[in-house]
Amino acid sequence: MLSLRSKVTCLETSASHSFLFLGLSDGTVDIFDIDRGVLSREVRIPNLWLAQEELLRRSGVPDAPSRRHIPICTDLKSHPLDLNLLLIAYEGGVSLWNLATQVCERNFDFVVPPGAPGGGNDVEEALFTERRPPVTCLAFRPDGQFRLSLLTRLSTADK
Repeated sequence: MLSLRSKVTCLETSASHSFLFLGLSDGTVDIFDIDRGVLSREVRIPNLWLAQEELLRRSGVPDAPSRRHIPICTDLKSHPLDLNLLLIAYEGGVSLWNLATQVCERNFDFVVPPGAPGGGNDVEEALFTERRPPVTCLAFRPDGQFRLSLLTRLSTADK
């Protein structure tokens, strides 16, 4: 029996890994060793988007999340060729984590500028403000050269 400290919100594995990556509702990622049947105690990926949200708050970005907001891990994807790279999607953006060096290599976020359609909330009062749509899922092209982040959610008209 496996006991986790938070709810699992997403998971990822590949034929090349002997690990199961578990994205949790507190934004962290735990690693389960499938071969040994145990949760890795040495490696836990922290919530990488907390620091990014702090940068947004300090820079005065409109609609920056409040201090009490904990970004939830929404999706995980391992790189198809470089097994050391893992994309981690949060509500506000995506982080690229290097498993070998245990370092966040880069953060990606998407901002819809004022007046531009998109982002899933094209109502008139929101259309002329800067919007940061939530990330819902990730994908890699099989050669690993391109990544895709789906950042929009369905509006009520699209359902």
